[in-house]
Amino acid sequence: MSMKKYVYKLLCIVLIFPFFLIPGTFQADAIETTVFFDDFDGNKLDTTKWLTAFKQWGGDNANGGVLPQNVSVQDGKLIIEAYGDQYDGDIKGINRDYSLRADGKRVGGAIATINDYASGKYEVRMKVAPKLGVASAIWTFHYEEYNSDDPLYKNKPVGGEDYYAVNHEIDMEFPGRPGPAHQDFSYNKGLFNTWVGENEDEYTTEYASLGQAVNDGQFHTYRFDWHTGDSGEQKRVDFYIDDVLLHTTTEHIPTIGSRLWIGAWFPNNWAGTPDFHTETLEVDWVKITPFEQVGDDWSPETYPNDGWSYLDPTIPEDGFFDDFSTPSLDPGNWMIAKKNWGGQLSKTTSFNGGVVPQNVKLRNNNLVLEAHGNYYNGPVMGMNKNGSLRTDGKRVGAAIATTNYYASGKYEVRMKIAPDPGVASALWTFHYEELYPADPGFICKEVGCEGDDGYYAINHEIDIEFPGRPGPAHEDFSFSKALLNTWVGENEDEYTTNYTSLAAPQNDGQFHTYRFDWHTGDADETARVEFYIDDELVNTTYTHIPTRASRFWIGAWFPRSWAGKANFNTSQLEVDWVKITPFHEAGDESVMESIFPGSYDFAEYAEYPKALSTDPNVPTPTPTVAPTSTPTTTPTATPSVEPTTTPSPTPTATPSPTESPQLNLIRNGNFVNALHWTDISTAPAQAQIIAGQMKLQPASTYSAEAEQRVTVVPANTYTIQANMNSSDGQTFGYLRVYDGATVYEVGNASSNVQQKQLIFTPSSNEVRVVLHAYKGQTGSFYFDNIELVKD
Repeated sequence: MSMKKYVYKLLCIVLIFPFFLIPGTFQADAIETTVFFDDFDGNKLDTTKWLTAFKQWGGDNANGGVLPQNVSVQDGKLIIEAYGDQYDGDIKGINRDYSLRADGKRVGGAIATINDYASGKYEVRMKVAPKLGVASAIWTFHYEEYNSDDPLYKNKPVGGEDYYAVNHEIDMEFPGRPGPAHQDFSYNKGLFNTWVGENEDEYTTEYASLGQAVNDGQFHTYRFDWHTGDSGEQKRVDFYIDDVLLHTTTEHIPTIGSRLWIGAWFPNNWAGTPDFHTETLEVDWVKITPFEQVGDDWSPETYPNDGWSYLDPTIPEDGFFDDFSTPSLDPGNWMIAKKNWGGQLSKTTSFNGGVVPQNVKLRNNNLVLEAHGNYYNGPVMGMNKNGSLRTDGKRVGAAIATTNYYASGKYEVRMKIAPDPGVASALWTFHYEELYPADPGFICKEVGCEGDDGYYAINHEIDIEFPGRPGPAHEDFSFSKALLNTWVGENEDEYTTNYTSLAAPQNDGQFHTYRFDWHTGDADETARVEFYIDDELVNTTYTHIPTRASRFWIGAWFPRSWAGKANFNTSQLEVDWVKITPFHEAGDESVMESIFPGSYDFAEYAEYPKALSTDPNVPTPTPTVAPTSTPTTTPTATPSVEPTTTPSPTPTATPSPTESPQLNLIRNGNFVNALHWTDISTAPAQAQIIAGQMKLQPASTYSAEAEQRVTVVPANTYTIQANMNSSDGQTFGYLRVYDGATVYEVGNASSNVQQKQLIFTPSSNEVRVVLHAYKGQTGSFYFDNIELVKD
C-alpha cells in the first residue's frame, strides 16, 4: 500500500540541521536484532512496542483513514475495528490534511512497531475482517524522498521533477483477486507484494491462490521470511499461511530496515464494496525473528513522525494517572520536549539552551527534570530555537507533555519545585494554531500581523509557574508568590496573569499538590479556572478561559527576565505523581493544532530514560496525599479455542563480566596504531587513523563512523570522555554510546579541541562506542584521547 507523501517546503531545514530533525542521528545502527514478541496480554496496547496510526492514504476521498479510536486490546487480543458504508456512529474520519470528514464511513485502524527490523521471519496470528471492502493487511514500510540535487534522485513519473520516492515495502493483504483487473475479489486469494519504489518498474504484485478461504472465522498464522541476501541466501521473500509456502518473490526485494504494520483499511477500488456497519480484525500474537543478513541496510525515513496518534486531538473518555514507577518513561503517556522558547539574544542565538531529553530522568520512583544554570559545565549541551547545538549547557532545562489531549477537568501534580531562582517550575496546558489571511477566523492583531499579512495566533493555555512576583514589573521574584495565567491568544487583550501571594514559600524542599480545575462551561458550570495548592483555593479566574483540548505539560525552564538570575550549577524539579480527571463539559473543543512541516519538537523513543536503581542512601519521598488512580475495568477472560500461542522467546543468560575501576575500557583510545576500531562507514565516507587521531570524513550522502564494542557491567555508572574538534568550525561530530535501544550522545563542531563527556548507566553487558560525523558536511572531524571508566 504505497503512501505518497507531501513534499514539504521546509525540507531544506533537514539539510541544515540534520542532527535535530532526523531520528537516525540518534541510532546509527537502528535495525533491531533481538526477537520481538507480543501476545497482547493485558487491557491496553503496549506503547513501548507499538505506535498507533492517525493518517489517511489510498486516494483523496477514498476513505476516512485509520484512527487510534479503532484500536484496542481485549481478552488478550488486539482488536482493530473497520467501519463500512452502513456505519452511522459518532466517530468521524479524517482527510489527508487531518481535517474531519462528515462521517465515519470507511474508517479503519493500524499499528506499527516502534523499532525497525530488516531480514527475518515475520509471523502474525490473526483472524481477518471477513467482509469484502476492507483490507486486512500486514506489511513492512520505509519511505524516503530525494530532491533533484541529491545523488540518489531519479526522474521518474511518480514525483517527476519534484522528488524521487524510495519506498521499501512487503505486503500480505486480503482479500485478493485473480489478476491486475480490479474484479473477482475473494478471500481464497491474497496479494503478496514487494516494493523498492512507487513506479511501475519498482514493485512486484503476486495474485496468489491460498487453497482455502481465510475469512472462515478462524485464526491463521500469516508469515513472510524476508531475505535481504547473505552467503548461501538469495535475496527473496517467502510467503506462508499456516506454515505452508504459497509463493516466493525474488524481484524488487527491500533491504532497508522498516517498521512492521498491522491494519484494517479501505482501498479505493480493489477490495470490493464495504456493505457493512462494523467488522473487526483480531490479532492473537506477533513474532519477529531477525536473520541479521549481510544485505540488511538502514537509512532514516524522510518523515518518520508523520501520522501517529500524538497528532490526534480526540479527548480520551478515561482519566490519566502516572506515578512513574515503570521501568522507563512510557511514550504512550508522555512526549519529551526537545525545543527552545523564551527569547532571543540574536537572530540565531537563544537566551537559554532550551529543554532537552538528557535532563529527563526516572529516579526513586519519581520523575526528575533537571535544570542546568549559569555555573554548569557538564556534558549536556543546549540547543537554540533554530535547532542548532550550543557550545555549552548553561540555562538548559527539561519538559514533558502528555501524548493525548485533554480539556475540562481536574489537573493534579504532586511535586517538589526546583528551589533556585532563575529557573521556572511550571505546569501548563498548551494548544497552538496559526491562521492566515485566507483562513476563516483570521484576525489581524499586533502579534504576528502586518496590515492584512502575517498570521493570527490562537494560543490556548493555563499556567501555574514559580517563582512569582508582586506585579507586572520584572522584579521582587519570590517563591511565596506564583503566576497563575489563562490564555486564548498572544496579544495583550487575550490573556490574564494573576500575581498571586501564597501562604508560604514553595521552595521548602517538600512535596506539594498543585492543582487547577478547568471548566470550559456547561449547563450548570460557568467557564473558569480554579487554582489550588494542597487543596486550598488560591485563585479563581473567569477571563480568557481556554476551550481547546490541549496537551498537559510539566517543565523546568529558563525565562529571560522574570524568574531571576540562574546562578547555580544544577537544580531539579521532582514529580511524585500526575492525575487528570476529565469533566467532559459542553465547552470542550477538539481541534487540530497547527503542524509545521519538518519540525518535530520531541525526543525519539531511543532517547527516553530508563529508571535508575534506587540509591539506598536516598530515602524515597512519600507523598502526604496518596491519589486513587482512575479505575480501569478489566474484561473477564474467556477460554480460547485457538491453538496454543507460540511462547515468548527466552534469551540465554550471559554471565556478568568483572573489571577493575578506573581502568580505561577503550582499547587504543589514543590512536597510536590501527587496531581495535572498525570503520563502519559506507564509501566514499571513511574513518581512518592518521597521525595519532581518528579522522572522520563524511560524504554528501553517507556519514562517517567508527565503532568499538566494550564489555560493561549492567547497572553500574560509567563516564566516557574524548577530545573532539572539526577542521572548519562547522562540521559536527558526535560521541555516542549505544546500549541496546538507548543512545547517549554528545556533539561538537568547534575547530578548537574540546573535551566532551557522557555519564551513563548501561542495562546490558555490552555497549557500542561510535564516533560519528554526519553526512552532507564538507569538513573533517577528529577524535583523540578517548577514555571509558567505571565510576
